[in-house]
Amino acid sequence: MEYDRTLWKLEYGDFGEDCLVYIGPRDKPVSLYCEKNVRVFFRGKFEEGFSLVDFDTSKMVDLSYMFFGCKFPEGFSLSSSFSTESAHTMDHMFYMCKFNKDFTFPEGFSTSNARHLRYMYAHCEFPEELKVPCDLSSALDTSGMFSGSTLCQNNLEGSVNTNKIETATRMFERCTIHGDFTLTTGLANAKDVSHLFEQTQFNGEIIIPEKLDFRKAKSVNNLLFGCNKAKEIANQLLLPAGIAAEELYDADKTV
Repeated sequence: MEYDRTLWKLEYGDFGEDCLVYIGPRDKPVSLYCEKNVRVFFRGKFEEGFSLVDFDTSKMVDLSYMFFGCKFPEGFSLSSSFSTESAHTMDHMFYMCKFNKDFTFPEGFSTSNARHLRYMYAHCEFPEELKVPCDLSSALDTSGMFSGSTLCQNNLEGSVNTNKIETATRMFERCTIHGDFTLTTGLANAKDVSHLFEQTQFNGEIIIPEKLDFRKAKSVNNLLFGCNKAKEIANQLLLPAGIAAEELYDADKTV
């Protein structure tokens, strides 16, 4: 892969492989054509004026940890050339990110082809009006995807296909959700939904249009433990044989 060695450094990182690390100015636009799976901005600290321009990621299959721990300055953009069309893994991609108020995801950014999205948006701070890409039609593992994040109803608008998901443990664990929250799809084929809403706090109504079918799940422990809407949600669940609803949130009866 060709890159400007005054702006980038290839080093063997903590992930057990070569990683391309940005070493250039933190307050100017930067461009790159990425083919290799790299953690280019891992824990990046940037200043106003920094943005991505002509940042082509269309050939990258693994975007894991790419913006882990970043704080994006006002005006920051992923650029219109940023594409996830080849990506099948997005684990921890935006873990612990703080997004700028004017941030938007470009048209080429989608999660529709990704199979692994573990902790992708965990512990994030989202602008209230930001629409967060959340098409899970190919997803197999969404463990901790939004764990510990603060969300509002605008962030997760729209229907999401979750029929292929096998593991959804801790997906919304310890989230704070402002406004009404509509859960538009179930996780009927998931084998692990443990801790799904553990300690999740809903500050509005939770709307579940139809029963959530968890009868195929092998693990449901602590699914609703500490959740302020635990009983309300429990009444909308279809559970595996032998599991009582109170076992999902009652500490004395937790499975």
